[in-house]
Amino acid sequence: MTQQTEPDAAITYTVNKRMPFQRFNWTDHGSRMARLKPLERGWFDIIRTELWTVEGVMMDESTLRKRLRIPGKTIPKLDILIDLGLLQREGEMIFDPVQRFEWNRAVSVSEANRDNGRKGGRPSKATTGKESEYIPEAPSVDF
Repeated sequence: MTQQTEPDAAITYTVNKRMPFQRFNWTDHGSRMARLKPLERGWFDIIRTELWTVEGVMMDESTLRKRLRIPGKTIPKLDILIDLGLLQREGEMIFDPVQRFEWNRAVSVSEANRDNGRKGGRPSKATTGKESEYIPEAPSVDF
């Protein structure tokens, strides 16, 4: 499923169907946000949540601004978040490097699970030589 921000938009985004949830690690999140003011924390969370809605968790600033319904030409606090290294730019695209890593890992796990499901489920563990050996039972002794 693709979405366009306006009829003549040059960039289309595929809605994130593969990962319907966003992984959230409180320890990592807290340490990354410790130096931010409350308003900056809010903007960071809002931007990350919106980025997670599209595959690849990257979006250009104008589309992100429209999706967040922000009037004007810039997103408040975005430059601060980029300067602090919490968000990054790659050309016109904005992304969170930690979230991008989490996305790639989650997609690879999801694809592995899907492939295993097609094969009939999770593969069984390989047996070792000791597990397959027959061990005779000793007769019980009553004293």
